[in-house]
Amino acid sequence: MHRDQKQLQAAHDLGEAILRFINAIDFPGMEVDRTHSGKTTELSPPVVSPMPHQSQNNENRLIRVGEAAKILSLGRSMIYQLMTNGKLPSVKIGGARRLRLSDVLKLIDD
Repeated sequence: MHRDQKQLQAAHDLGEAILRFINAIDFPGMEVDRTHSGKTTELSPPVVSPMPHQSQNNENRLIRVGEAAKILSLGRSMIYQLMTNGKLPSVKIGGARRLRLSDVLKLIDD
């Protein structure tokens, strides 16, 4: 077997293994087509309605420090420094720090 054929076979085998895994478990809120005929298995995405306290505005959502670092093209330590200096407000939830996306985007505008 040539290298390309081996890679194609490996990808096919992996796909089959994933489909067997999906068919073996239940996803809450998702219907799985369990009549796999060797072609594809279709998943119906769940209908997700926003929570009453969630805003439709994406800028009000909370993001992780690492996500803020990527958005601002900065290191995580610099994000923590901005939070310590009061230039970037954050909230503590349990042991985790979260930032409002709108506050992170505001730093870009300033």
